[in-house]
Amino acid sequence: MWGTGASSTQCEGAAPESDWWDWERSGHAPVSGDGNGFATRYAEDFALLASLGLAHHRLSIEWARIEPAPGQRDQGAVEHYRDILTAARARGVSPWVSLHHFTLPRWFADVGGFLVDANRTGAWARHVDFIADTYGDLVAGWQPINES
Repeated sequence: MWGTGASSTQCEGAAPESDWWDWERSGHAPVSGDGNGFATRYAEDFALLASLGLAHHRLSIEWARIEPAPGQRDQGAVEHYRDILTAARARGVSPWVSLHHFTLPRWFADVGGFLVDANRTGAWARHVDFIADTYGDLVAGWQPINES
């Protein structure tokens, strides 16, 4: 398989409800803004990848965009990621999804993130189930945690 990969923060910029947003604004990293513009240019990018013979792309679905507050899903973000995955498939690019690419929803980080057992079996498991149920028909493969 030959393809490409990127994180949501690289492509879309930090999600306003993420821990990375706070990290950038506290001066620990440059402000990512809109990233590389992928969020608005994804169909063109997939066409370009396909024209280069790249048939796979690993991307991350930003949990903080999907669920900016505990149990509250942003339907616009849910639909936006579905549009991205659909556009990849339409161009012959198989999307591979990373569920966690180093950033977390602020609310999850604030209660201890993955260091707390109940968070892994509660909020994280609920998120994984939702993503699999919502996008499983479009995803070629999964990477639960980037570089794990």
